[in-house]
Amino acid sequence: IETWDWDFGEGAIPRYASTRGPHEVLYTEPGNKNVRLSLNHLDHLFEENYLVVRDQPFADFTFTRFNMNITFTSQARYANEILWIFGDGTTSSEQNPMHTYFTKERFEVRQIVYNGTCPPDTLMQIVDLKNGTGIDAEELDQALTIWPNPTAGKITLLFNMIPSEPLNISIMTITGKTMLLQVSDSRQEIELDIFDFPEGLYILQIASRTSLVNRRIVKMGR
Repeated sequence: IETWDWDFGEGAIPRYASTRGPHEVLYTEPGNKNVRLSLNHLDHLFEENYLVVRDQPFADFTFTRFNMNITFTSQARYANEILWIFGDGTTSSEQNPMHTYFTKERFEVRQIVYNGTCPPDTLMQIVDLKNGTGIDAEELDQALTIWPNPTAGKITLLFNMIPSEPLNISIMTITGKTMLLQVSDSRQEIELDIFDFPEGLYILQIASRTSLVNRRIVKMGR
């Protein structure tokens, strides 16, 4: 009589088998696994060995944009090697690369992750610079007109388009002291009152989620 008694170790599905095999086993978690075989055929034979179970690598990432610069943040798991394919003919093996594009197009970005044991995993996401994910700094600067400048009281910010998102507006002295800070809604014309400011030179700063524009304004005496 010949019997095969397999114990594939903790976390194995199935845990046990009673035929010669081969057997396909799924482990619910990675780690070192003790595998035991007890064979009865004339004389009793007992074998024990161990194997290392590794998890399948899992690709995942996020990205943020500042103008044409994209910062990629890897959230991959169970991987010890990463390949980025940016869709413009360039690649990187850094963990969290920053990449600059030079044309406003839609790029297919792929992250491929490896762990040296299991098959690699790939994730593709679209980086859309054609339609934009925010206001481009150059476009914002070109769209903005400030008048009157110099001014004795109020200034008006006039955009030749309606901003697609709220803007953080601040006015600072040349030493960095903040004199005014406000968040505007998406309006084409914004009025700021600096009547009570001392005369002198100030820095007007307009910031979106992805862009920053600085302009100088002059406050005249009352």
